[in-house]
Amino acid sequence: MAEGDWLTVSDVSDRIGVPVETLRRYLRNHGIHLKVKKVHKRYLIHADSVTVLKQIRDLYSDSKNLDEVEQTLSNRGIAMNVTVQTDDEESVTVNVADELKAIKEALAKQQGFNQIREEQHKETQQVLGQVLAKLGQLESQVEESLNESQKRMNEYVRLIEESNQAKLETAAATQTEVKKKGLFSRLFGKK
Repeated sequence: MAEGDWLTVSDVSDRIGVPVETLRRYLRNHGIHLKVKKVHKRYLIHADSVTVLKQIRDLYSDSKNLDEVEQTLSNRGIAMNVTVQTDDEESVTVNVADELKAIKEALAKQQGFNQIREEQHKETQQVLGQVLAKLGQLESQVEESLNESQKRMNEYVRLIEESNQAKLETAAATQTEVKKKGLFSRLFGKK
C-alpha cells in the first residue's frame, strides 16, 4: 500500500462529517471491520475503510445500537480485520477471512501429507512384516541345513572311527597271528 492510502483520524472526520471523538468510538467498537494502524501515538485509517465508516455512521443515524450495527456489518460481508504487531514493533492489519482461508488450506495440505505418510507407514510395516517372515524362513532353512551338516559330519566321524577301530583290530589280529606263527615255527621248525 502506498503511504498516501492512510489517512489521519482528523482527515477521515472531515471527509465523513463525524466528530473525532465519535470516529474514535467507531474505531474502538467496530475496529475488526476497519484497516487501522497505530504509528507512534496516532491512528491511521486506510482509505478503503472510509466507505465502511460511512456505513457505520448511517447505521447509527438509523437508530441502530452497537450490536445491530455489528450484525449488519457482518451480514453485509464487510471484512473482519485484526491488527497485530510484528516482531519489528510494526502494526499490520490482516483480514480474518483471508487468514482463516489460508489456515484451512495449510491444514488441508498438512492432512493430505499426514495421510500420505500414514499410507507409506502402513506399506512400510507390511513390507517389513514380509521381510521378517522371509528372514524367519531363511533362519529355519539355515538351521536345518546346519543340523543336517552336523549329522553328516557326525556320521563321517563315526565311520572314520569305526574304520580306524577295524584297522586296529586287524593289525592286532595280524600281530597276534605273527606271534603265534613265530611260536609254531619255532616249535615245528618252520620259518
